[in-house]
Amino acid sequence: MLGLLRKRSFGALTLTQFLGAFNDNAFKQVIILMATAVAAGAGPGEAMGWVSSHPLGGGLPNWLSAQAIPPFLFALPFVLFGPVTGSLADRLSKSRIIQAANFLEIVVMALATLAFWLTDYGVLLGAVFLMGTQSAIFGPSKYGCIKEMVGSRELSRANALIQSSTMVAVLAGVFLGGLFREELGDRLWMAGFWYVGFATIGWLCSLRIEPLPAVDPKRRINWNPVTELISHWRATEGQRHLVLSIIASSFFYLMAATFLIVIPTYGRWMGLTDTHTSMLSAMPGLGIIIGAVVAGRVSGDRIEGGLIPLGLLGMAASLLATSFAPGSTTWVSFCLLGMGTFSGIFTIPVRCLIQSLPREEKRGAVQGLAEVMDFVGILLATPMFIFWDKGLALDPPQMFMVGGVIMALGGIASLVLAGEFLVRLVLLTLTHTLYRLRVSGGENLPEEGGALLVANHVSFVDGMLVGAVAQRPARFLVYRDYLDLPVVGPFGRRMGFIPVSSGDTPEEKEHALDEAAQAARDGSLVCIFAEGSITRTGTMLPFAKGLEVIARGADVPIIPVGLDRLWGSIFSFEGGSFFWKWPHRLPYPVDVVVGKPLPSHTPAGEVRNAIQEAIATRRSKRDGRAGSLAWRFVVSAKLNRRRTALVDPKGRMTYGELLVQAMALSRAIDRQLGQARRVAVHLESGIEDAIVNLALVLSDRVAIPIDPTLPAGERATLMEKAGAQAWIGNEVD
Repeated sequence: MLGLLRKRSFGALTLTQFLGAFNDNAFKQVIILMATAVAAGAGPGEAMGWVSSHPLGGGLPNWLSAQAIPPFLFALPFVLFGPVTGSLADRLSKSRIIQAANFLEIVVMALATLAFWLTDYGVLLGAVFLMGTQSAIFGPSKYGCIKEMVGSRELSRANALIQSSTMVAVLAGVFLGGLFREELGDRLWMAGFWYVGFATIGWLCSLRIEPLPAVDPKRRINWNPVTELISHWRATEGQRHLVLSIIASSFFYLMAATFLIVIPTYGRWMGLTDTHTSMLSAMPGLGIIIGAVVAGRVSGDRIEGGLIPLGLLGMAASLLATSFAPGSTTWVSFCLLGMGTFSGIFTIPVRCLIQSLPREEKRGAVQGLAEVMDFVGILLATPMFIFWDKGLALDPPQMFMVGGVIMALGGIASLVLAGEFLVRLVLLTLTHTLYRLRVSGGENLPEEGGALLVANHVSFVDGMLVGAVAQRPARFLVYRDYLDLPVVGPFGRRMGFIPVSSGDTPEEKEHALDEAAQAARDGSLVCIFAEGSITRTGTMLPFAKGLEVIARGADVPIIPVGLDRLWGSIFSFEGGSFFWKWPHRLPYPVDVVVGKPLPSHTPAGEVRNAIQEAIATRRSKRDGRAGSLAWRFVVSAKLNRRRTALVDPKGRMTYGELLVQAMALSRAIDRQLGQARRVAVHLESGIEDAIVNLALVLSDRVAIPIDPTLPAGERATLMEKAGAQAWIGNEVD
């Protein structure tokens, strides 16, 4: 994961984001602590008279809390300007916008320093608003350019790195803010010099980001945020998972922002110092670092949406657990750490889905839309806290309980609306537990766009294995009767399985193939096991022509996928049964070989040959000499040297005799043929023909069988087409 920092632009972006988050939170924490002191009724010395005397400090009505004002002002610019800044991220170079936003941060922090010097709370709140404006400009370009910098395969790890490093910065900033508030007292203008300094360093780091081209330079900017927001929503049309991800993110920020207000209130309720309260506030951030790293490791090359409901339910459980000992700051700190951990697990897949699902030319607009929705949630956090605090008169432990119930409802909703993600995660976990996958050629799987995956069929779990290799969900053609089963059917349909059966009518088969082709045309990965049934012998069956119909109908590349070493596993037909046999070992080793893409017009037979060749190549690399056909023959012949190996009308031959003669002939071939590797063999079938073919295998040559009954001219033509460099048999003219 840390290796991504070696990429110049991404490393500079990560450092810039780190410094910006550190600086912003060190600044915000000072203001939140001052406002919290005012709301708690602290005296002028503790709350600072110039804060408590201001209308937005101590002059607020009873139903409005002073500590709710700064978060509200910070969030407001995201809603007001987010639609426009999202469009700008598509219209202009994202790197230039990031650099301009970082320069604006220097100006804002200079204004905040002046406000501390003048002891003017109104100017200070204005600086908070402008800081939100700067972040609103920065956000869509930051999230929109990550995929451009690292690609789809590294997206989860990149977001985990951004998230974890940002939370380290937030933790440090929150702690420093508490320290400034406690140690500097009325001399907070001194902290302003630190703020300006950190902002300047962040701007200098942003200059190292390499120029990124504008993805839609002709885009027309509508400066009306309402109509621009509507156009951004249209960019999500037909993408259900994208819409759900944006809504889930907004819901999360609503709850997270609410608890950013609740935690300082809990500190006051417990009578904690500002430093202790800041440390308590840091616990969710520390958890987010842990959760982000876990999510990045679990996701790997893919975007693992199954972590979303898991994260929501984990956050709910952590909040509800505070009820066991609400008066223990140690226990509540532990619960807040758990809430943060599950928050990190939740946010990584959500953020990755929002970045990966939009079309490239709309990515900035969708990031702007997501930003607006996130901060609508943050804005709603203020009235939610006021309702809990003033309307329901809840104390902080009760707020934790109510929040836990709401998060649990959100988790249940996520299971209802997108439970297929969690099912896929469970299946992948089982796959990696029972099987040790070794994948070669994974780079041949397309990161974007439609493709037809064609695999051989060896066991009942082949779909799980292919799904574990693909970095994004694939739609499988499956046996129709499976989708009629009580549990498998509903989840299979939710996961986009396409039912098909040999017993279908021609119309039903045509409909299934058309549905598969349409899915591939729309940009999905579609997988078909072209043999039509699981092999009963371990050998690959002929491929049906359905794959040709799908690939040509969709005009997408064919990706051959070879599954090797599965024969003999629990779910293969070895021993005459698919089940009820003990595994030879756990985890069971399986090789998955992804071949290079083939044109959409490739015949089924050639796709089958490509899979066989890929498996053979993998075996030779895996086992070296010991995995070669020649080595296996030698071992088998020595073990069975007295058994009959060959019989023809001229006699019989044991394995021992066959081995001796084949090895003697191989040495003669080495002397006679020299560097010739491809050798044509045109001999009548029998013991002599078998000895010659084995001798060629033992000498590491390719035997090209030619029918000896063909006329000499035709044999010569076939030899030339096959690239034969020598021949053994009857003379060819």
